[in-house]
Amino acid sequence: MDKWTVARALDDIAAYLELSEPNPFKSRAFDRAARKIETLAEDIVQLVETGKLYETPGIGKAIGPIVEEVVRTGQSAYLD
Repeated sequence: MDKWTVARALDDIAAYLELSEPNPFKSRAFDRAARKIETLAEDIVQLVETGKLYETPGIGKAIGPIVEEVVRTGQSAYLD
């Protein structure tokens, strides 16, 4: 799994939320998280395995589990 695939999934979620969610902050949070993932110098898989993913700015308790799921399974139930 690479960071670009994870960022793309977060972008997709942000786009769907922008269309369906009345609260724009949720969509922006996913968009910001995608940009942070794209700029990571560390390997996304190692961050998930070591638990350091949550030290990344913009990745919190709501978005973190989604990123972990995408890294581990290649899919997101939230996106589906």
